[in-house]
This record gives sequence, C-alpha cells and structure tokens, in this order.
Amino acid sequence: MYSIQDRFRAVIHRNTSETRRWSELEALTGIPATSWQKAFNAKQRPTAEMLESVAQLWPEFAFWLATGVTDAKNGHVACVNGVSKQFYPERPSSQRNAAKPYFNQLIEMFRRSYGEGPGWLDAATERDAQVQLLKLEVARDAERLAFSEVEPSSTEVLNLARESYKQALDDDWLSAFSKKPSN
Repeated sequence: MYSIQDRFRAVIHRNTSETRRWSELEALTGIPATSWQKAFNAKQRPTAEMLESVAQLWPEFAFWLATGVTDAKNGHVACVNGVSKQFYPERPSSQRNAAKPYFNQLIEMFRRSYGEGPGWLDAATERDAQVQLLKLEVARDAERLAFSEVEPSSTEVLNLARESYKQALDDDWLSAFSKKPSN
C-alpha cells in the first residue's frame, strides 16, 4: 500500500459490499457510481471530493489515507487486506474503539456549523451536539487512560532501549564479529 490510490481502494474495498459498491458510494456521497468505479479501477485518479468523502465516511482511516502512516494510539489506523492495523515504525498499541464515534461527531458538527450540512435547528440542538462531543471526548480519554495502565509509555520504551543499547556495548558483543578466525 504505497500510493494514495492503493490506500483509497483498500478503504473502499473494506467498507463497501462487493455487489453494491458503486451504488452504495453514490448514495452516500452524491458522486456518480461510474466515477467511483473509474477511480477504484485506476481509470482515473480519485478526485478531491472522493478522497474527502472516503475520509469523512471512515475517519479512522483518514490520516493513513492521506499520509500513508498510522497513529493508532489516537485511533488513526490503516486498512490492509480488509483488516485495521498499524505500521512500523509505530510502536504496537491496542486498538482504540472510542476514536471513530468521536471523529464522526466532529465531522457532523463541522458540516452543520460551516454550511455543508443542514445546519442547526436551534441553539438547543447545537448544545446537545456539544454535550455529545464532550461525552465522546471523555470516553476517548478514559480509553487512553485505561490503555496507559497496560501499555508502556514512550519514556519507558526509550529507557528500555537505552538500557539494551548500553548493555550491548558493555557486553562487547560486537567484538565477536571483528575477530579474525584462528586456524
């Protein structure tokens, strides 16, 4: 998955049905099914609108889609062979489930606030959305805190790496490679 086109296809493949893929995408985005099919089959490059739609429909893949790297600790994962995953050099971490609903709420609030969606019915509806966003933020923070109890911090990993490096130098393990074999 090196190019953005490959990543684009991977996200669509994972999240749409094989038989109704193009009509699903058209219904979700308003972009014609034939355009989706051409972009998916590399007959044309995905348009900015297609990339934006894919990123907004499946925000857990948006960062990877655009950059090719993951940030799994914050819910930004890759999609390879239909499976969500993270990549080297990122340290392994547990899957974050609170990120997607949080991303979806942010996207919906952005649409309503900046004219891409139906707008807010009234101030109470907007406040309800803000409260929901805060609840999702609390859930995301709670998940992050829970995982911090079982996953080593960056500082702990760095200290372990320093100790391993220091031990390797102290053990003079490299000298075994530089010795000439005796006859």
